[in-house]
Amino acid sequence: MSRTTAASSSPPTKCRTTRASTHSVSSSHGNWRIRRPAPWTARTEEAGNRSWISACFTSRTGKRTTLPPSTTCSSTARASPTGTVSPRFGCPSGTSTPSGGAYPNPALAAAALAARTERVRLRAGSVVAPLHDPLTVVEDWAFVDNLSRGRVDLALATGWNAHDFVLAPERYAARRAHTLDSLAEVRDLWAGRTVERTDGKGRQARVTTYPRPVQPDLDLWLTCSSHPAGFEQAGALGLNVLTALLFQRVEDLVPRIRAYRAARERAGHDPDAGRVTLMVHTFVGESDDAVREVVRAPFLEYLASSVDLWRDRWPELGVHSGPRLLDHAFERYFRTSALLGSVVKCVRFVARLREAGVDEVASLIDFGAPAPATLDALHRLGRVRHAFVS
Repeated sequence: MSRTTAASSSPPTKCRTTRASTHSVSSSHGNWRIRRPAPWTARTEEAGNRSWISACFTSRTGKRTTLPPSTTCSSTARASPTGTVSPRFGCPSGTSTPSGGAYPNPALAAAALAARTERVRLRAGSVVAPLHDPLTVVEDWAFVDNLSRGRVDLALATGWNAHDFVLAPERYAARRAHTLDSLAEVRDLWAGRTVERTDGKGRQARVTTYPRPVQPDLDLWLTCSSHPAGFEQAGALGLNVLTALLFQRVEDLVPRIRAYRAARERAGHDPDAGRVTLMVHTFVGESDDAVREVVRAPFLEYLASSVDLWRDRWPELGVHSGPRLLDHAFERYFRTSALLGSVVKCVRFVARLREAGVDEVASLIDFGAPAPATLDALHRLGRVRHAFVS
C-alpha cells in the first residue's frame, strides 16, 4: 500500500513511495520479455460500433470445474485479442455461494491477464462498493492500469445479497448511499485528488493513492439489476450501465434504457454517449439441439448453486420447486434470456437486444460447460460478433 497522507493542518507528506515498475510483461513463444510501456488509446478495433460482444467471467467453484479459472480466463483472452475480458466480481471473499467464487477480487484476475495480453480491455464487473474502501479500489486498479498500459475499466455495484455483507453488515441497509459516496471518491482519487480519513492517532488526514494510473479518466459503469430508478441514477451521474436478465426480460429493458438516456440528457450529459452493457450466458454451437445437449447438465448445476439468490425474484416460477424449478429456469434462459444455441439463433437474439437499446453484450462463458467445448464455442461467438461490425 502506497499513499500520501497528511494531517489536515499541514501540507501532504509522503509516508511511503514504493511504486510498481511501469514495464509490462508479455509472453513470446513461452519466454518472457520486457516491453516499454505505451498508453492504450484505441478502445477496440470496433470503436464507434454498438452491440459489440465481449467475454465476462462468473465461474463458480464446484465439482464440474474442468480447468482452473485462471486457465480459462487467459485462454479466452488469447482467443479474443481485440475484445474486452471482464472478470466478474462474484461473492466477496467467497463468503456466500459457489457462484462467482472463483473471482472474489477481479483486480487479481485482471493483473494476471494484464501481463499476458496487449489488446484486451480489463474490466471489473462489478466491485461491490460498500464492501471496499475507495482507497484500496483505486490502488488496486491503478496498479492494473499500469501493468496493462491503460486498459482498465470499472463497474461498481451496491450489492444485494445480504450474505455477502458479512464483511460489512452495518452497510447493508444504506448500501446505495455508500456506493454513491464511493463513486465520488473513486473519481477524485483516480484524478489525483485527496480524500479525508482518520489516522491511527485519531487525527483527520488528507490521503491520496499510488501508483498513479496511466489513464487520466476512468470509464465507470453502475451495475443495475432491474430497478428502473437505478438506470435513471446511472444516467444522471453520467455513468455507463451494467445489467443482466436475471431479474428482468428483454422487453423490460426498453423503457429502462430510454429512462437512462433521458436522465443523461436532463443532467447535461450526451444521451447517446452512455454505454449499456448486458451480461448474458453464452455458448454458441453448430445447432440448437447440439448446444442444449452440451450445456443443459452443467447449466442446471450452475443454477442450483445459486437457487436461493434468484428463486424468490421470479414470480412465474413460484409454483415450482426442486428439479422442476431448475428445469423451468433453464428453459427460460435457453429460449429467451441467453446466447445459447446456433449462430443463427444467437444473431437474432443480439439483434433483438440491439433493438432494445443494448450497446454491448458481455458473454458469461464459464458456467460449467467443458472447457475445451467452451473455448471452441468462442470461434462461433466470433461469427455472431462480426455480424454486427460495420
